[in-house]
Amino acid sequence: MNTCKNILIVDDNMNFCETISEVLEMEGYKTETVYDGRSAIDVIKNDGINLVLMDIKMPVMDGVDTFLKIKDISVDLPVILMTAYAVEDRIQIALRNGAFGVFKKPVDLEKLFNSINRAGSDGALIMIADDDEELSSHLLDEFEEKGYQGMVAEDAETAFHIASENRVDIIILDMKSQAFRGLETYTAIRDIRPDVIVIILSSLNGEDGESADLMKKSSVSACLEKPVDMNQMLEVINKLLDD
Repeated sequence: MNTCKNILIVDDNMNFCETISEVLEMEGYKTETVYDGRSAIDVIKNDGINLVLMDIKMPVMDGVDTFLKIKDISVDLPVILMTAYAVEDRIQIALRNGAFGVFKKPVDLEKLFNSINRAGSDGALIMIADDDEELSSHLLDEFEEKGYQGMVAEDAETAFHIASENRVDIIILDMKSQAFRGLETYTAIRDIRPDVIVIILSSLNGEDGESADLMKKSSVSACLEKPVDMNQMLEVINKLLDD
């Protein structure tokens, strides 16, 4: 069930607000538009907003500062940010503090709508980062059958973009896949999503160097051996989410 029916659009570009509002309403959403961060905060204080779609670069108070103030009012309100500028430090602050996602302008509308849907859907969001198509497809089917949301990344770049555009709850990462560059991908995602639960897949029972090092540092939540025992994985995921 999608609960993000009332979307607040915040952007000092009035034409953009009007355009994105029309498109979202065609998709069945209700929208409200304001043109600065302070007005956005006033609207949110009155309640009734399920998701905020907001530009980063705005005068007086930018989107990241506005997002941080929104968290003080409604900690669980999903906020998706957008930017046409190279403001990587601001993006990093937003993601580290729990922004649901950040999109670069011009926005890919299909990806944006998918992110909005995920922000309002029930069930933890799990990203499968593995270039084994058969395994990824099997895991995806199993997770969706259990009520989780699933996404698949076939390489490191895709995995990083998914983590940037969606607040992923769990990442299942094949450390030995050359497409993911193991520790490098893990570190890059952890840098923007420090609270994400990470489950490592290893064909060496967790005893390869990178996996063992991460486990010793308690940086990962679990390490499972391939071939994957689905019952074991589901037990681990349920326990981690409960904890």
